[in-house]
Amino acid sequence: MTLTAALFCAMTMVVLTACTDIHDNPAPVVVVDDKEWKADANKDTSVRPGDDFFMYCNGGWWNSTVVDERTTGTTSST
Repeated sequence: MTLTAALFCAMTMVVLTACTDIHDNPAPVVVVDDKEWKADANKDTSVRPGDDFFMYCNGGWWNSTVVDERTTGTTSST
C-alpha cells in the first residue's frame, strides 16, 4: 500500500466517523414539574415581575401579614 492510498483510507475513515447518525439519537427527555410550589401562595400576580420583583414574589405575604407594633424594633443584650 502506498502512502497516498494509506492517507486516502485514513481520510475516508475520518469523514465517515464524523458523519455518524446524528438524526438517530433519541430526543432529549423534557421533565415537567406540574406540582404547585408552596411559595406560589405568597405571590402577588397583580404586580408585573419587571415592575417590582420583590412584591411580585412576596406581595401576598406582605399584604396579608399583620405585624405587632409592640414586638417590632431592635433589642440590645448589653
